[in-house]
Amino acid sequence: MVEFPPPSSGGGAAGVEPAYPSAPERPGFVFPPPRQSSGSVRDAGRYVGEKLRDATDLAEWSAETSRNQGQVLVDYGSAIEDLGKNRVMPWAVPTVAPLSQSINRRADPTFQLSDLMSPLMRGRSDAAGHNHQHDTTSVPWQMQRGMNTKGRIYYAFITPAVTRAYTQLNFMVSEVTDPCRMDIAVYVVDPNRGLTRQVHQTDAAATLGFGESVFTVNFPTFVADQGSYLAIAFLQHGTGNSRYILGLDDTPRPLLGSIFPPKISATNQQTGRTALPAFIDGNNGNLVDFAGYWFTPYAELSEDVGIDYKMFTEAWGHGSVAPRPWVTIGPGGIYSESMGYAAPRGDGLRVSMYDTPLTTDHVRVRTTIPHLSSGGTRRSTLVFRGTNDLRTGLGLSAINDTRYEIIRWANLAVDSDEDWDNRTVVATINRAPTVGDRLEVDYLDGQVIVRINDVERYNGTIAGYSGTAYRFLGIQMRRAQFITSTTSPRFGPWSACDLPQESGGDDGEDAA
Repeated sequence: MVEFPPPSSGGGAAGVEPAYPSAPERPGFVFPPPRQSSGSVRDAGRYVGEKLRDATDLAEWSAETSRNQGQVLVDYGSAIEDLGKNRVMPWAVPTVAPLSQSINRRADPTFQLSDLMSPLMRGRSDAAGHNHQHDTTSVPWQMQRGMNTKGRIYYAFITPAVTRAYTQLNFMVSEVTDPCRMDIAVYVVDPNRGLTRQVHQTDAAATLGFGESVFTVNFPTFVADQGSYLAIAFLQHGTGNSRYILGLDDTPRPLLGSIFPPKISATNQQTGRTALPAFIDGNNGNLVDFAGYWFTPYAELSEDVGIDYKMFTEAWGHGSVAPRPWVTIGPGGIYSESMGYAAPRGDGLRVSMYDTPLTTDHVRVRTTIPHLSSGGTRRSTLVFRGTNDLRTGLGLSAINDTRYEIIRWANLAVDSDEDWDNRTVVATINRAPTVGDRLEVDYLDGQVIVRINDVERYNGTIAGYSGTAYRFLGIQMRRAQFITSTTSPRFGPWSACDLPQESGGDDGEDAA
């Protein structure tokens, strides 16, 4: 298995600081030793020349292949830092499922939700049995139903696409009156085919009323490893009527050989059961029978996505224009200086935006000032609220040897020096930026708090920047053309995060 090194920047759980690996040295091209022979030096030189020609041909072939695939790779070009090292940037790895796949965005289902959106089809055949067409107009659309025998355990198997912290199970059930008890369990499958119970909810669907419904079972968080196998178990028992679980018909033919599970669904051949055991032996065909059942329920294990708190960090140290997740949106991107700060290296305006927005309207952005210019009044702006093109937003500007300003703007170009200098000044903090300043900006659903070296310097309300449209972040910097010393302040290590709220706070899902 290839192990990926931790990324130098990216999103993660709030409060967790990722490690920043040092860049490994790149090995140079090593010529193969000449063949051992009694030939002359000229023969050895001819051999090396042939190897160089082969390497050139390979490079040309690789270049042509890359050009042919350029359109496919254009959106992911900066994701692959080094193909030889199999290193992929975090932004290119999908961890959120499309809604056509699952009900919740961070869930792993038994099958694609879109599979339930196709109507049943009925074929028409001639006298010889040849099928000429399919007619769906006269076939009423309905969901397949199954798994309703009381006293029998039914299983559905899934595997997590990524390591997840599951908190709920979602599945679909039919209408029912006077329902019987339904118990739910989630098992982890070990290499010996043993099923060990992780979650156990008894009488889980007791509150279900009339009508076909999506039902959610909440449970304490447990973590499942990427690629592991999990079994969801359903058992209905006791007095009352059983429910149908909704899903799709499937084939009763499992895979052969040593694969386990050999099929998505299974059942327990026994009836009369009244409880889900703590351990089930998957080698026992009476307890876990794959061949004798034809139905797969729609069920998904999901993380809690009501609030998806995020935290981003950047230590700067790439020694080049800041790569993804930073996106250049001005005439040039900020420079990720290897000494540990962002710099306006290169003449002119530099603007970069972090490609992933925060989730809520209660956020905090932090950075430091490790270096100032020896002259000029150029500004560097920490954008803490912005649209996805930064044409509208809020920022804290540090102006060389002069002052701090809170600025706002709406629908202004990001590639114009004049526009950055002529944005509306909301407040001026009459304190000259100095080397070592620690900057902290909180945006709390309209309330803006600025702290410098842990001292509150501004606390006021700036309306109009709440909602999902304004949750992007960025940095603006400037260097005077041909004048090396006249640059805007550098920004040191940078971080941004959502601030968890008490009940009644931002739920992370409001509209712009």
